[in-house]
Amino acid sequence: MTEGQKEVPKLRKDERGNPLNQHVHILCPTRVWNDETGSFGQKIRDLDGIVSGPQIIQEMRDEWQKRVNRELTKANVPMLVDLRSYEKAAANGDAPGGLTPQPKMGPRNTARKRRRILENGSDDTHLGKTRAKIQAKNEELWKSWLLIRDLEREKARLKDSESIAAKNETARLAKVDEANTNIESARTADARAKAIENAPHLDTLDPTRAAILWAQGRMEKKIDPKSDRTIDPETETAATPESKQQPRFAMSQKAKQRARPPRQRQRKIGS
Repeated sequence: MTEGQKEVPKLRKDERGNPLNQHVHILCPTRVWNDETGSFGQKIRDLDGIVSGPQIIQEMRDEWQKRVNRELTKANVPMLVDLRSYEKAAANGDAPGGLTPQPKMGPRNTARKRRRILENGSDDTHLGKTRAKIQAKNEELWKSWLLIRDLEREKARLKDSESIAAKNETARLAKVDEANTNIESARTADARAKAIENAPHLDTLDPTRAAILWAQGRMEKKIDPKSDRTIDPETETAATPESKQQPRFAMSQKAKQRARPPRQRQRKIGS
């Protein structure tokens, strides 16, 4: 960017700069761009306002963050840019409170850090130890905050499940009352049997627990193979709502003999 400068700045002999300190400076113009003349015009005075200035700067930061994160997402980079301070992130519920910003290293301290790591295997400088303590403290805060957040989310999920279960139970009780009314008001045996068959509360031992399990998505849908039987029409008769009789099972002669109680010997008096 050379607009507004009297002299063009000279480039470095080595355009790569310091390979250990790679970064970029992006300059944002504060003048209005004129497409017809291809040059900048008057300054944007809204940036000088006490109220409008910070708002415009914040909008520029938000737009830059959004565009950078969009490109990082396209490149499948898991890390994203967040330009907010720790205080603002904590106020929005996106970070734990009490996080401490780390002091900046600078080029000299960074070079000293690399030299210490090569010589001793770790950064044992005063600034390095200070940063390590801050990092450890922040890490513990993050762990605790994430754990509490997961517990609160689980608590909210269970609360929602209980609320859904309560609503379902209320609806079920209303259907039960309606079914009981239909059973009591039935005038014929067929109508009464039909009302009993359609009653939703006559096939559940614990409806409240069943409603909660259903709301939580943990309803057991498997059928016990021991109790799941197929009735043989030649040897068994199913119970009907009219007769209320249990199914009759045909037993073979051998099975009947096994089912007989053992005979007991009787003693005669005086013998």
